[in-house]
Amino acid sequence: MIPHGQIYPYPSPNFYVSSDPIKAICLHGTAGSGRSALATLTDPRPDNPDARVSSNYLVFKNGEIYFLVDHRRGRRAWANGPIKKPDKNIKWLAALAAAGGFANTSTISIEHEATDAEMKRHAPMTDAQFNSSTWLTLTLLRELGLPISDQTVIGHRQVNSVDKFYCPGVIDVPAYIDVLKLRANML
Repeated sequence: MIPHGQIYPYPSPNFYVSSDPIKAICLHGTAGSGRSALATLTDPRPDNPDARVSSNYLVFKNGEIYFLVDHRRGRRAWANGPIKKPDKNIKWLAALAAAGGFANTSTISIEHEATDAEMKRHAPMTDAQFNSSTWLTLTLLRELGLPISDQTVIGHRQVNSVDKFYCPGVIDVPAYIDVLKLRANML
């Protein structure tokens, strides 16, 4: 049982099928309201299929979690876009970029409700959102057998520092990882 918020299944039709192993959790900010993001992340865009996007999870400010793309069924979200000037300290990502790979097939993406202004000024998440997000990330890392590290918990800007330089905005990734390490023994 999730200690903060609720998990709601809300399947998105926008996903890849991949057998690539998951190497990391990629954190994102919505740059808009949660309801607007939910609509966008689940819109099949019959008018423009190339504009379809998704995420595995979406965490609202009130702590609610929406489960959109099921990684357990080999599905990968369309969340990261192209790799552009990635963080070369993330070994698997640097190797993937050198091979011309695509980060979506190797990550689980978690979107966080945040306005564009909140992301740009690095406003903090609400307590409910932060607690749900860290609980979800820890649960996924355990499920996947991944350690808590700067290799396995990354921000979107680390995949694409050109176009997504302030994403996830509301999350200081190194501080978030420190909290994950502290909370890991509590679950």
